[in-house]
Amino acid sequence: MNNKEDFDLIELSNSVCNDVKRSIYFWKSECQLSFKNALSLGGLYVNLMTFEAFSEQYLMWDYKCRGCKLYLNVLAERKYKDDIILFKDDILNPDLKFFDIEYSYQIVILPNMIRIPINDPIIPDCLKELIQHITDNSSINSDQSHYIALTEDRKITKHAATLFQIDNPKPVVSSGWKCEVCSATNNLWLNLSDGFIGCGRKLYGVGGGCKDGSEGAALLHYKMFPDRPLVVKLGTITPLGNADVFSYDKDEDDLVIDPNLIDHLAHFQINIGLLRKCDKSVAEMQSEHNATFNWSFSDSNNELERISGPGFVGLENLGNSCYMNSIFQVMSYISEIKVLFVDLFQNILENFLRYDTDKKVNEDLILQYAKVNIALITDEVKIERERRVNKYKNNIDSLISKIESLDIPKEAIISRIITEEDSYDYVSPIQLKNVVTKGHCEFSSAHQQDAEEFLTYFMGKLNSHLELLANSPDELIMEASKRMARCFLYEQVERLECEQSKQVRYLAETTHILSLSMPSELDISPIRTLKKQRQSDESILNCIDLMDLIKGWTQEDTIENFLSPATNKVGKANRRNFMKTMPPYLIIHLKRFYLSDSWKPLKINDKVKVPDILDIEFLRRSDSLAPGEIAFTNIDELPNEDLIRSIEELGFTRNHAILAFRETKSSESDVCLNWILSNIDNIEEFKYMEGISDTLPLNDDINTIISVCCCPHDIAKAALCKFGNVETAIQMILDGSMHIQTHDIKINTPQITKNIDDGYGKYELTAVVCHLGKNAHSGHYVSFIKKIMDNGNSSWVLYNDMKVSICKNLEDFKKEYGYLYFYRRVN
Repeated sequence: MNNKEDFDLIELSNSVCNDVKRSIYFWKSECQLSFKNALSLGGLYVNLMTFEAFSEQYLMWDYKCRGCKLYLNVLAERKYKDDIILFKDDILNPDLKFFDIEYSYQIVILPNMIRIPINDPIIPDCLKELIQHITDNSSINSDQSHYIALTEDRKITKHAATLFQIDNPKPVVSSGWKCEVCSATNNLWLNLSDGFIGCGRKLYGVGGGCKDGSEGAALLHYKMFPDRPLVVKLGTITPLGNADVFSYDKDEDDLVIDPNLIDHLAHFQINIGLLRKCDKSVAEMQSEHNATFNWSFSDSNNELERISGPGFVGLENLGNSCYMNSIFQVMSYISEIKVLFVDLFQNILENFLRYDTDKKVNEDLILQYAKVNIALITDEVKIERERRVNKYKNNIDSLISKIESLDIPKEAIISRIITEEDSYDYVSPIQLKNVVTKGHCEFSSAHQQDAEEFLTYFMGKLNSHLELLANSPDELIMEASKRMARCFLYEQVERLECEQSKQVRYLAETTHILSLSMPSELDISPIRTLKKQRQSDESILNCIDLMDLIKGWTQEDTIENFLSPATNKVGKANRRNFMKTMPPYLIIHLKRFYLSDSWKPLKINDKVKVPDILDIEFLRRSDSLAPGEIAFTNIDELPNEDLIRSIEELGFTRNHAILAFRETKSSESDVCLNWILSNIDNIEEFKYMEGISDTLPLNDDINTIISVCCCPHDIAKAALCKFGNVETAIQMILDGSMHIQTHDIKINTPQITKNIDDGYGKYELTAVVCHLGKNAHSGHYVSFIKKIMDNGNSSWVLYNDMKVSICKNLEDFKKEYGYLYFYRRVN
């Protein structure tokens, strides 16, 4: 290499090293635009400015997008072992490994693909340190995005600039640390005020505490000296000043960022330039727990036939993420999604180059959603798996041959030689989960969630991004975005008639899910009565007919305490629901979860008779006045009855809903609910209109629960417990067990959806999402999708996280226990 190239390398190195920030995260476990990894052909290329990795397929795209010329090429190889210990203490070796992963690294300079080994002496020291930092922080093949999700929301500690440190502390050595209480040598934390070294506190799923099982010495030390809140985990400190720093201060009580960490460590004569990361961070330990814990659900005693290939790719459970996986799988079969996110992916990449070059790829919902759909729909994952298996076929065959020659049980051992990832197609949607759930305290957690709530949340978030795509100069993207946004939307009509004035109001609203109430065990509604009358017919024994639920939804019901805008008096009104338009895809949601009289979340486990062909054209009704009908006067003062009902379901009164509507001028339940909760202390000071008499003060219990919980969803659920037990309500919210529908969440309906796609209301059942389990506190989500097989015939396919299986008989297909039904409009 000549001097000019040496100079260029130094200049390039300075440009990337100067941009390195104190807390940097690495997306290096897989390509940002595909699921290829360091084992793939060509490996990965880590952009040394953004620290995002790309396969060879997308390397030049990233170069055009970012303009970075320096990349770290990461290549991985399986190295199969010659000497294998099959048994240990007469049992199968629990640590049995047939191969190790070995990595090699090169610096690559674009655009001419100049390669330099990382041990070449011409590489500047600052670049060497940066490369060392990348390779030290979590293994390349680990689920690094788990780490990102667990660390990206850390805040700068308020003690950074004012931390108390004792004078003349004892020096802290650079290795050989021990807990000053129990002499443990791992999970050690250094107090940044006085240099005390103690074991970390106990953490669920991660471990911690001292060797005798007691609480960690570091936390106990803080309780003795509460003016010394900051501790750093020894073994996580890197030469760039990155480390796990925890604040025991009750106002923070979390992992934090200490921008003055280098100075705080220097107080104890610690030179971070001499340190290397030698212990796992808390995030990495939690990530390992998530990755190794068996979150999956066994189908049944009868093992179904598993299948792989395009359209039959599973999704790894990331920790109670089955609800999310089920929705992603069902959405992927929709043709409009394939057109936009798969067929037009190259167009989307070009669109990103024009408008979003400052945004990280892993933070872009459109790109990450496209990445997952390409994996699920195309043969990309299958090709990658077959390439890997063929590459190591000789090693695998040789090992199997050796095992088969031994007089031992072979099945368990061979299953470890031919791994799950070598046998079946599946991917881990970690980055999509991160970008979709960022900022949402429930969906970003590892708690079980409600699939319908997530579907509504996800579609709202996706629609807001589709609106941006709809403004693209690319006409193909623009039209595909508009079609995608209108897939599920339809107009629902509510007819309201005041019995006092005989005046009528028609209100049409855009929605995306038809939610149907189910009768609970205590309900004596006509549907349950009808069910009992039908029990003589064994074919529908213990079944509710879906058509009965639909007819129940459109039946007229009476509102007892209706404030008439015509008379300004309380009386009765009659309400009825219709559909003005029929969407291309109809989603039916059965409200299987409810609260008992004792405020206990329960699930309705009744079977539902669901037709394969559904004709609901009889629900169609215009929102125009019929001949002889008179419209309401003062209609602007009248809130939507759906709004009133959703607020009442949360434990508030009808008049709270009316007052909130008038004060906010909004028909959104979230807006009105937030107004009520924000005015809890003075809501009685507002003047109610004449005719409103049933004003009730809010229970103090709601205030108590709100003060403990943090999410708007938590507040809504807290309101449901208004007359229940406060301690129970708080515990149910915090442990995620309040698995109930609260208020309806309105989907974001941007301007691109204003032209509704209408058609005749005849539908064919194409997918079902089921909640398996008999109670609201636990269970597992799976999805069934009707697919066209290679022989041209259609079959129902079960998607159970990573496992994808054919349903060969009706017993395998649990459609009568469905929670969400997806129907496609018949042309």
